[in-house]
Amino acid sequence: MSRRTKRNGQIEPSPVHKLVDHVVENVFAGDKQMTLTVYTYDWSIDMFIGSKSIYCAKAHLSKRSDGVVKNTVFIDKIRWDAECSYDAEFERGKDTTMIFKLIISYINDHYPTVQYAEFNDVSNRRCDNGGWVNLAAMKLFTDGQTWYESHFGATIDQRFKEVYHTIVADANHTKKAMTWEDAKKEMPWNMLDIAEDTLKEKYETTEIWREWFKWIRAKKGDSAFCIWLSYKGWFDEFLRSVLKFNIMNYIFTVDISNEKLHIPYQLKKGGSRRRDITQKKRRILNF
Repeated sequence: MSRRTKRNGQIEPSPVHKLVDHVVENVFAGDKQMTLTVYTYDWSIDMFIGSKSIYCAKAHLSKRSDGVVKNTVFIDKIRWDAECSYDAEFERGKDTTMIFKLIISYINDHYPTVQYAEFNDVSNRRCDNGGWVNLAAMKLFTDGQTWYESHFGATIDQRFKEVYHTIVADANHTKKAMTWEDAKKEMPWNMLDIAEDTLKEKYETTEIWREWFKWIRAKKGDSAFCIWLSYKGWFDEFLRSVLKFNIMNYIFTVDISNEKLHIPYQLKKGGSRRRDITQKKRRILNF
C-alpha cells in the first residue's frame, strides 16, 4: 500500500517538538481574508499565513531558555497558492508582495525583540507558457539586483557579502572569456527568432551578462524573455554549469522596523470583532 503524497505547502505542527500553544486567527489585509496559524514550542515558534491547511508564508522564530524570542526571524518560505485567500483571487506577484509584508508587519507588532528577518531567495516566476524560471537569478543577471533587493531593500548578510559579490564578478569574467561560438552551445539561441549575426554582434560588444540579457529582454519583451529562459530548463543548467551560481547558498536580510515593509491588517479570533492593527513605535531589546 503506497503512502499518500503530502500536499505542497501543508500546515502542520512539528513532529519532533512538544507543542506548548496553538493559535489560529483570521487575518484581513486589503480585500484578502486569510488564516494566521501559530505553533509555539519550548525553544521555537512556527508561524503560517494562508488558509487553514495551506500556507503561502512561513516563518520560524527561535527562543532563549527564558522564553524570550531572539532578534532574528527566518522567513522559511514565501510561495504562491490560489488557496491562500478565502474570498478574493490570490494574485501572483502582487499578493506575494503583500503576504511578505504582512508576515513582517505581524512579527514587528507582536514580537518586539525581533529586529531582522533572514531568508534564502527561492523566488520563481511562472512564465506565460506555464514554464518556471529562477526569478532571483533572472533579475540579478538582467537588472543587477534580485527581486527582493529591488522591492524590499534586502541585502546580503554580511557573512556572505564578500563571497556573493565575488561569485557574481566571476560569472561576468566568464562572459568576457567565452566566445560567441562557445556561448551559443550553452543556450537555445535560435529560439529567440533573432538573426545570429545580430546576437553575435551584441554579445561581443557587451561586457557583462546583465547587458546582454537585458538587451534580449528589451528586444523580445518580458513575456517572451521569460519563456525563453524557462525553455527545457536550460537557464537553470546554465547557472549551475557555466556561471557556477546558486542563489540558495546565500542569506538575505531585511530590517523589519522599515516602515516600507509594513501594511495595515486586522485580526479576528473566533466570533470577536476585527481588531485593527496600527504601526507603533517600540523599544528594541539588544542581545
